Amino acid sequence: MKVLAAWSLWPDPPATPGADFRVPDLAPLEAKYVPQRPRRVGRHARLTLVGAAACVAEAPAPIPGNRTGIYLGSGIGNAAEEALVVEQVVGMVAGVTPGPASPVHFANSVSNSATFYAARVTGATGPNVVVSQEEVSFEGALMAADLALRAGEIDCALVGGVDEYLVAREGTYLRIDLPADTVLGEGSGWLLVARAGPGAAGTPGAQGEILASVQIPGGVRAGGDAPDAWEQVAAIATAARRDGEAVTILPGVRVDAAAAAALAARLPGARVQTYLDRCGTFATAVALGIAGCFRPGVASGLFVHVSRCRLGVAAVVLRRTPLEWPEATPAPARVSPGNPSPAPTCSGGKEGSRPCG
Repeated sequence: MKVLAAWSLWPDPPATPGADFRVPDLAPLEAKYVPQRPRRVGRHARLTLVGAAACVAEAPAPIPGNRTGIYLGSGIGNAAEEALVVEQVVGMVAGVTPGPASPVHFANSVSNSATFYAARVTGATGPNVVVSQEEVSFEGALMAADLALRAGEIDCALVGGVDEYLVAREGTYLRIDLPADTVLGEGSGWLLVARAGPGAAGTPGAQGEILASVQIPGGVRAGGDAPDAWEQVAAIATAARRDGEAVTILPGVRVDAAAAAALAARLPGARVQTYLDRCGTFATAVALGIAGCFRPGVASGLFVHVSRCRLGVAAVVLRRTPLEWPEATPAPARVSPGNPSPAPTCSGGKEGSRPCG
């Protein structure tokens, strides 16, 4: 898959060392990218809307609306809205609250409500898919988009990873089986991708390419990694590596320094670049790590993201390519439901908040 644009929203550093990471006020970004934001949407939907709209605004050309799908990965989804609905229903049954659940909260508790709003705002009216596979939710969304592109169902795909911070922390670390003292975070990371190969839509201006996204069985549930898991990842990266190409290892969830170093040792000259220490741990933090590879100033090269989950080892191999953007670009058009093919401009893959690296 060719990467046409990337955008990510990083949380601010916590004021207290060791505290959780939180994304700052979304209102300024909403005013810039989503001036007509739907009313009464939850925080998960707001993070999704800002990320999807901003990624479209960074694209080098207008997206083909009805040939562009949205594929969102989320580990815990809109859990906050679901909790509100449950509390209201339980309260009604117990006689604590006077009436049924709020229709607004009930509608927003549906798992794909965020991507419905994103389709309205961006004009991407192709397939609309939400993937929830714990810590490999973003990787699952990438795979689903790749299959649709290869099958010719779509020409482009907006692929995102979004998870919000839950004030009740146990709602996060219990769902994805993390230690209770894990430093948590939240964020929104997005890629606009197109088919690779001759005749692929939008390939002029491509910033790079997703070369492989694989899941190797094993993991916590199976008693540990497959015996040759790291060898398999190294073999995939070696096959994709060009002569003399720099390689960067991005360790994700549950990949400690020793495991990252062991993988780097299998790829001569590879370096390790951490990013979870800048955004906290959450199921789709991988989306921030990968989108960060396409920010301005990042040197070209091969990047290998690896993470462990309860299903095994997940790896994404990508290449960042050098790119010369036009010096002058027109102002982006306002996107509205009545404009299914917005006219965004390219501004070089800006980051929404604090970039990694």
